[in-house]
Amino acid sequence: MKPTIFHFLTSILCLQLTLAEDNTLSEDQIAEGWQVLFDGLTIEEGWSPKSGFATFKVEAGTIVGTTIKSSPNTFLCSEQTFANFELTFEVK
Repeated sequence: MKPTIFHFLTSILCLQLTLAEDNTLSEDQIAEGWQVLFDGLTIEEGWSPKSGFATFKVEAGTIVGTTIKSSPNTFLCSEQTFANFELTFEVK
């Protein structure tokens, strides 16, 4: 069987969610109930992996996910439920 681009990408994928320098809320946003999803320090509480077997850790304010060979897609999920949200992030 020929390897597909999917298999290639899943074997080298490294997901980084970076705490941007401007990752702060204005007083108006705080008053409206906005909250920052990632504090740049930890994912031990309030986060859980779903599906595959990738590992996740925080390095220098960044969530780094590393795939495991032959694992299905893995998603790091907040344990909170959100509605009416804006998600901003960078992926390398």
